[in-house]
Amino acid sequence: MKGFKSGLLCFLPTIIMLLFWKYLPMNIAIHFNFYGNADSFMNTYYFIILIPFIGFVGHIFYISLLEKRPEWFHKRIHKTSYFYIPCLTWLSIAMMVWNS
Repeated sequence: MKGFKSGLLCFLPTIIMLLFWKYLPMNIAIHFNFYGNADSFMNTYYFIILIPFIGFVGHIFYISLLEKRPEWFHKRIHKTSYFYIPCLTWLSIAMMVWNS
């Protein structure tokens, strides 16, 4: 249950992006080529829901794996592992919005 609660942190960027909706571009770059140029875009409406949802699903998968197979992970990882995927989601959203 603790993993589910911390997984809701993946949706925090959605709330922040809704607050700053008028400053967001209509299309957000979601993929960059080797040279750093954006080559794939997503509509902002889909972006603010889809990317945090994918992060949430990945987080739930990671936490369930962590709880079922604790021997695969070092003991110190358990203390901070609940925030790995939400922080990665925040970072990826920030980078995509920044470069759009």
